[in-house]
Amino acid sequence: MLTPWSDTQAEFALAVRDPGRPVPDVLDAGAGRAHHPGRFNVYRNNHMVSLCEAIEAGFPVCSALVGEAFFLQLARAYVASHPPQSPVLIDYGDTFPDFVAAFAPADRVPFLSDVARLERLCAQSYHAADARALVADSLAQVPANALSGVRFSMHPSLRLMCSDWPVFSIWHAHQDCETAERLAAMTWSGEAGLVVRPGLAMEVMLVEPSVHRFIAALAAGATLHEVVEDGGETVASNLGGLLSFVFSAGLVAGIATPADALRPAHA
Repeated sequence: MLTPWSDTQAEFALAVRDPGRPVPDVLDAGAGRAHHPGRFNVYRNNHMVSLCEAIEAGFPVCSALVGEAFFLQLARAYVASHPPQSPVLIDYGDTFPDFVAAFAPADRVPFLSDVARLERLCAQSYHAADARALVADSLAQVPANALSGVRFSMHPSLRLMCSDWPVFSIWHAHQDCETAERLAAMTWSGEAGLVVRPGLAMEVMLVEPSVHRFIAALAAGATLHEVVEDGGETVASNLGGLLSFVFSAGLVAGIATPADALRPAHA
């Protein structure tokens, strides 16, 4: 009786990922020769190398921070315990930041997992859906009695992050040839920021915590009135500047106006 093809594929995949498993019998079916582990190890090696290269390509700043040798050890440990769940290689690595946080040898670099988190957000933002970013003039089309009730649809590429470490400064320090100097001059305190790709270029921005909270509230679906009310005097006194930044940075893709504000007065 023939083995179902799905079972054969599963057996092959398990054997490729686990060097302790025997070479699948199907490879020698009808061949008239014994298994040759050395030949099959080529597949195992290619599997490990290609996935490690994918991780290194997705987390270049992390690799630069700890060095190539240590990062390879980290990547190999991740690949061995977290096989891809999708055939799309750009999706691989979503769980890498959490893995780094639990990887004991990386304890000496406590900010590494947050840097990995930021790099993953960069990848997600870069590959997010395209959308036209609105300009501030779009608000002028909203009736005055509806402004307090509007909700913003944020750009699909927008990603927000807060960290106890200066991860945005660390990321920016690795984007030019003065990395060592910029790291040495860095203030080692927490940061908040965002990643967005409203056009062809991705932007990684460091923002004030109050600005981050404002954008996060809008992204969570709060109305403009709710955001101002929750933000208190800090937001109310600088609402114009906050909205100007949100639109100039390309963070808004849509504006939803409450339907009742558009009804005629006699309705």
